Amino acid sequence: MKLVTALNSRINYFAYHLSLYNKIYSLRNSKKAFIFGAPMHINMGDQAQTYCIERWIHMNYPEYHILTIVIPHTTNKLIAFINKIIKNNDLIFFHSGYHLTDLYSVKNIYFRCISTFINHQIIAFPQTIFFKNQSNLIDTANIYSSHSNLILLCRDNESYKIAVHTFHIKKLILYPDIVTSLIGQYTFNNPRSGVLFCIRNDVEAFYSKRQIHNFMNKFKNIRVEETDTSIPNKYKYIAKNRLNILEQIFNYYSTFKVIITDRYHGIIFSMISSTPVIAISSTDHKLSSGIKWFPKEIFSGYIYFAKNLDEANILANDILNDHSLSYILPNYFETEYYSKLKKQLNE
Repeated sequence: MKLVTALNSRINYFAYHLSLYNKIYSLRNSKKAFIFGAPMHINMGDQAQTYCIERWIHMNYPEYHILTIVIPHTTNKLIAFINKIIKNNDLIFFHSGYHLTDLYSVKNIYFRCISTFINHQIIAFPQTIFFKNQSNLIDTANIYSSHSNLILLCRDNESYKIAVHTFHIKKLILYPDIVTSLIGQYTFNNPRSGVLFCIRNDVEAFYSKRQIHNFMNKFKNIRVEETDTSIPNKYKYIAKNRLNILEQIFNYYSTFKVIITDRYHGIIFSMISSTPVIAISSTDHKLSSGIKWFPKEIFSGYIYFAKNLDEANILANDILNDHSLSYILPNYFETEYYSKLKKQLNE
């Protein structure tokens, strides 16, 4: 049975890979926008980035055909094939996320693209930069700095500071995560109750499972549910139904009075659903630095950072007893940032 499953998986891989080659070749004389480094996993925070990047390109370059290249299919052969048919007016984007790090190996895909597409402008959508090993940071910075026409967007101030000191590239821009462009785009009229925990279970988790479950047990006689930004579906289904799945998640979040999360996209999903959120620590600066994007005068009463779980408990109870919120937020990030990004890139 395992052999059959593995064989089917290989057949599906080669079938998809072949169709990708055919699609790219069929568009060889058309204007193309390549997105490298797109996720094939089931984390909907990263899938939301894919949706928003494609949406932004559609809005700003409507004459371009978008070719989203997922990580497992970004082989040396595919990059070499694209290099043979790419035109001077084609666009190259790097998918946003947590790719400039030594926690994961995705950065190697970008290294190959940087060394291959030396005559094309490359735009890297907002990245978090975090390296445990200083030599890995320096090696990465040197590779990025070797490209003469690369624009890097950093999605938090700490990442931007690191980039300023180590990356010597054409342009560095401090910019919020692209999924923030969906905040204020939806309104919900669902009855609200209880607490939703959106908690990670990976190398970025700061609190143990036991600590989180003990915290959850402090909420008595109210609705308490737990979720993640991942869903139990295969990528093929997600790719075909990405927006519909995201809107179901946003609607689900809008049925709670408060959300507690250690995921950055948990924060953003909460804001899209206009639900107050309490961020708790992860192992890096992604959350503590990321929430600084949200101006107090606009998001007051909706977003908090708790230094520890005791503080999170106090904040949650205050929010549960707050009946003054309208549960409506403005489209601040689309208006102030993403509607202006194309102009900034061309300045």
